[in-house]
Formats: sequence, structure tokens, C-alpha cells
Amino acid sequence: FANYWMLVTLPATERGTYGDMFGAVNSIFTGLAFVGLIYANMQQRHEIKIARTEARHTKEILDQQQSHLDRQNQETKKQSFENTFFQLLRLLTELTENMDLTGTKTQGGLTTRQTIAEGKDVFVTFSNRVNSIFEGSENTTLTFDQKYNEFYESAGSDLGHYFRTLYNIIKFIDNSETEPKSFYTNIVRAQMSDAEITVLYYNGISAYGITKFKPFIEKYGLLKNLRRESITQPNFTHLYEPTAFGKR
Repeated sequence: FANYWMLVTLPATERGTYGDMFGAVNSIFTGLAFVGLIYANMQQRHEIKIARTEARHTKEILDQQQSHLDRQNQETKKQSFENTFFQLLRLLTELTENMDLTGTKTQGGLTTRQTIAEGKDVFVTFSNRVNSIFEGSENTTLTFDQKYNEFYESAGSDLGHYFRTLYNIIKFIDNSETEPKSFYTNIVRAQMSDAEITVLYYNGISAYGITKFKPFIEKYGLLKNLRRESITQPNFTHLYEPTAFGKR
């Protein structure tokens, strides 16, 4: 209103001069606008920096949560594996304990059946039998297959079940994601008596084990505890890789 009153009262020739004095004010406001733009830009950069810091912290939290979930998942898988593993191991133990060998005895014209061996003692009998079959035999595949089949036919009903169970336990460990696998195969090996390992030594290179079981025997050193004096035919050892006996 004051500017309007001033313009009305001024002559027309002086009105332009009066308007020019506002040029400096216009420059001031332009400068202030530029300063405001710089300030807004600085504020925006600060907010972006804060946002990036928050995003980085959020990512770190999410990574920690994911890592925690991964550990939980691994622990769950390990617990599930170990539950199944020890159930299978218990099954093998029960299977061995329930083994028995019977024979006939004739006395006074009367024939009766009697128990020869029970539990792990059955494998002592088996190891003695298979050792006696191979004692002094030549190291040929044909001779081996013939002689082992002779032994297996008399013991296959018990040994077939035992070795299938043992094989599937080792296969279960090998197919799992749990590490180290050798820790669990060592537990299995520790449960085996000298007589069991002796029979495994012959079975692994027979037609019943050479295709599927022998690679596991070599991979996990299942014959590591084999005592050389417990076998009558050590010449077959060259049919195994050295790793089968725990050698690297």
C-alpha cells in the first residue's frame, strides 16, 4: 500500500528510478535463496548419510539374524542326523547281540540242537571258519570267490543281514551334510570287534561287497584296526587301497 501511494504521488519520469532501488533487495533475496539451496543440499546429504548408516546397521542386523538362523538350521539337521545315526547303531548292536549259532549233537541215538555261540562270539566262530578256508590258499580271484562262497553259504543268513545294516549306516553317514563324517564312521568302527573286522576284510573284496561296500571301507579306513595276526591270508591286502587300513 505504501509502495502504491509512493508511485501514485511520484511523477511518471521518476517512477522508473524508484523501482530500480528494489534491484538490490532482489539480489539479496536471490542470494538468500542460493544460500537456502546450499543449506537444503547439506541437510539432504546429512539425511542421506544417516539413512545409509541406518541401512548398513539394518543389513548387519539382518545378516546376524540370518547367520543365527543358519546355525539353528545346522544344529537342527545335526540333531536329526545324530538321532537317526544312534538309532541305526543301536539296531546294529541289537542285531549282533541277537545272533546265535546252533548245531546238532547226537548222543544215545538221540539228535538234539544246541547253541554253539551267541552275540559277538558268533563272529569269532565266523572268523575262525573263514580263516581256515583261506589258510594256505593261492591269491587268485577265482579261488577267492569259490572259497568265500563256500563260507558265505553256511553263514549268509546271519552275515547278509549284518553287512546290509552296516553298509547302510556308513552310506547314511556318507550321504549326510554333517561334518566331519570320519568322526561318526570312527564310532561305528570302534563298536566292531576284531572278529567282525576280520570277516569284513574278506567280505569287502568278495562279490557281496566289492562293488558298493569296498569303496566305503577304503574311504573311511574301516580296516584300520585289523590285526594282521588275526587273518591267515594277508596276501589279499593289496586288493584294497592303503586308505582302507588308515594309511594316507
